[in-house]
Amino acid sequence: MSALTAPLVLGGTDFQTIAPMILTFSKSTGSRDLAALLAVILGLATIVLLAMMNRVEKSGVYFSVAKVATPLQKQRIPNPVANAAVHVAAYALFVVYAMPVLLIVLFSFVHSSAIVTGSISWDSFTLDNYATVFGTPAVLRPFVVSVVYSALASVIVVGGMLFVSRLLQKHRNPLTATLEYLLHIPWILPTILIALALVMTFDRPNLMVGGQVLTGTTSLLLIAYVIVKIPFTLRLLKAAFASVPESLEDAARILGAGSMFTLRTVLVPLVLPTAAAITALNFNSLLDDYDAAVFLYHPLYQPLGVAIKASTEGENNLDSMSITFVYTVLLMIIMGFTMYLVYGRGGSSTKRHTRRARTVAAK
Repeated sequence: MSALTAPLVLGGTDFQTIAPMILTFSKSTGSRDLAALLAVILGLATIVLLAMMNRVEKSGVYFSVAKVATPLQKQRIPNPVANAAVHVAAYALFVVYAMPVLLIVLFSFVHSSAIVTGSISWDSFTLDNYATVFGTPAVLRPFVVSVVYSALASVIVVGGMLFVSRLLQKHRNPLTATLEYLLHIPWILPTILIALALVMTFDRPNLMVGGQVLTGTTSLLLIAYVIVKIPFTLRLLKAAFASVPESLEDAARILGAGSMFTLRTVLVPLVLPTAAAITALNFNSLLDDYDAAVFLYHPLYQPLGVAIKASTEGENNLDSMSITFVYTVLLMIIMGFTMYLVYGRGGSSTKRHTRRARTVAAK
């Protein structure tokens, strides 16, 4: 319901969804109140939908794939007809999923004019697109800006939620329960509602930030990124702390270790692989963000999502098409490498941290 990018790029002229209308009205101070009203209506609709889904879920009984922490094993399909049908469907889906990726990589080495005309030959392939991106600071700037924003927001939110999630998991009382519900508010509100609220709240001197005006500065987008990632980070870190055996903490306490020492040397190393995975997921999801960036970005520091969207508009389409493909390839490389660092070596990393934490607890 709160989709913004897809309707802007792919939507028709005979209809409008609510999110692009909010964006249009928010660009003018005279119609910003109307944009806020539409955003509130969108937020209420989202809350009602989630409430209905939760009510339906409570009436059912659900089972996970496995009740023990064992990896899934491949199962052979005994019926040869069913076996062949499943394999054909699986490989067909693989082609459907892989084709856009392969075409993006291919088109990143092709002149835009050849793509538009559909006349791609060996002479159409070139390295000029990559040379333009890496050799022109103005073209590379959106990519660097998004990397910096995503990295800062991911590290800040994970670092802060490490202590908050531990507090909520250890101390269960009405106060912490209320705090947990409050921290989940960004999960039930559309991103554009949060962004518009930040714009309208900090477009004048505000005591919460020392009387400063944050609208139009570089810090407001970072604040928005941290806010929207709090619920996801909190839930996973809280689950990670809950999975740590209480015997380790009890052993450290019996041997005279303080709460902060136990948290720093026993508990944090055990949840560190999960924290690293969450950081990677947050980083990847923020790299090409558009919904919050289009409301809050600084004109001199345009993030990648806004730059890619601008390349799809009118006369910019042909000139920037090849650059957009290069951006996308770089995004895929960075996202893939980030996930490899977390999951590709996750098993050995987890075992190493577990052994270290147990050793410290024993000492």
